[in-house]
Amino acid sequence: MTNSVALRVDDSALRAGPRVAFTFDGTPLHGLQGETIAAALAAEGIAALGARRDGTQRGLWCGMGVCQECIVTVDGMPSRRACMTLIAAGMAVTTQGYAVSLPEPSARSTFSTPAVQQPQLLVVGAGPAGLAAARAAALCGVKVTVIDERAAPGGQYFKQVAKSHNVVAAERLDAQVRAGRDLIAEVERLGVTVLCEATLWGAFGAKELAVAIDGVQHVFAPDRLLVAPGVYERGVPVPGWTLPGYMTTGAAQTLLRAYRVLPGRRVLVAGNGPLNLQLAAELVAAGVEVAAVVDAAAAPRLRDMASLLCAVASAPGLIRDGLRYRARLRRAGVPLIHSSAVIAAHGEARVDACTVARIDAAGRPIAGTSRRYAVDTVCAGYGFLPSNEIPRALGCRHAVRDARGTLS
Repeated sequence: MTNSVALRVDDSALRAGPRVAFTFDGTPLHGLQGETIAAALAAEGIAALGARRDGTQRGLWCGMGVCQECIVTVDGMPSRRACMTLIAAGMAVTTQGYAVSLPEPSARSTFSTPAVQQPQLLVVGAGPAGLAAARAAALCGVKVTVIDERAAPGGQYFKQVAKSHNVVAAERLDAQVRAGRDLIAEVERLGVTVLCEATLWGAFGAKELAVAIDGVQHVFAPDRLLVAPGVYERGVPVPGWTLPGYMTTGAAQTLLRAYRVLPGRRVLVAGNGPLNLQLAAELVAAGVEVAAVVDAAAAPRLRDMASLLCAVASAPGLIRDGLRYRARLRRAGVPLIHSSAVIAAHGEARVDACTVARIDAAGRPIAGTSRRYAVDTVCAGYGFLPSNEIPRALGCRHAVRDARGTLS
């Protein structure tokens, strides 16, 4: 266990909420009211959350409720996602092994017919797309309800500050967070009902959606349904990628941006795409030692100038942000290594090192180019996959769209 104060970021725009006491495997700990179990444990330097069938340790990986790697037992109830479950005063959290037993049902347990909700338009997903769709519909006079299983609207892109912190100087928040705050505020002004911590667990038809809200079951039978579930990060397996301390770029960014908790003290960021540069730059700004940013793509060359100019014309803001992130990393002395990838992570209870090698055009490691880095965290981001489980359950037709074999 480490000094939790050292892993929490002091942000002048925010004020931390009240502390609450809980236990983890019997050890008394403290977290902030309104943060997840995963964030509270990460702040304490705890990475291992349970064991697999073979006894190997597992920990936070996706940070958004998809992978199930962070499941723990909470107050005797097994298989609760640590990245989605908020801590509460007196909560008893324990690590969970492969085989679990459900608690005996209470003698007072009762079952009742779920309440039926019939909104004019139901939007599933409170990310940028869902909120924008809700706004457009509300401006046309439609009565809209939005549901999302996270604790706050905004999704992964407009990731908002968690309830564990109060915003005291909104003007000091970055532009991405402020844009999300503005969109959420406008949607609420337009009278849209936004229901968070609402888990859609059964899509039996467009007018038969089973949703759990605060432990109460509901059936939604909307006049119209719009599904905007977003995406999740693509995992690329390498030896050691299941070790605690090896997580997606998005999981690390959620810890940092939503909960103001550092994913580690010495971090290596790997993969490809602009999110990796953003995370690395934000980690540097928060005082983390970033060992390197490892990019699978080749370094830009003169012959790529036409493509770069097209990118500048189509997405000038994205290019500007990328240049700003690169400049911050360069000033901090963080190496940016192109045409390379993490080929293995090492450690026992958690990551303590990783191996990086150059890769050829097919993504294969080139012999004799490997280098080992001593780190306590690896953040890997290799693009995104569409979250299409709900549309598939509803019988929507899908097509294979790219070489990865993803459905869209």
